Amino acid sequence: MQVLPGEPIGKWRKAINDWIGYIPQWCGLRPGFKTEYIEAHTFAARAKWNATLQKKLEDTLSEFLLPGDSGTLRTTEGEFFDELTLYTNVIITGGGQGRSHRLHRSP
Repeated sequence: MQVLPGEPIGKWRKAINDWIGYIPQWCGLRPGFKTEYIEAHTFAARAKWNATLQKKLEDTLSEFLLPGDSGTLRTTEGEFFDELTLYTNVIITGGGQGRSHRLHRSP
């Protein structure tokens, strides 16, 4: 647990930002891997997720997309009512194969 209940929102967002940086590792993605389609569905408390974190998620996942119109990233955001839980489901497809990873993290 990097952050405790009641700590400032900035500390929570820093922990979430760090967590986003680990998504490729948790999904088993290696540098140089490229795919045509990635989906990410994030659920978080309204006060925890913001546009900066969303951009970090999109930038992180976009590194693994084929360039131009060959790669597609779809993201959605949903509200989760437990202030201590945030999770992202990441679905990666490509080359006729599909992989689904559920990343559950309570920073």
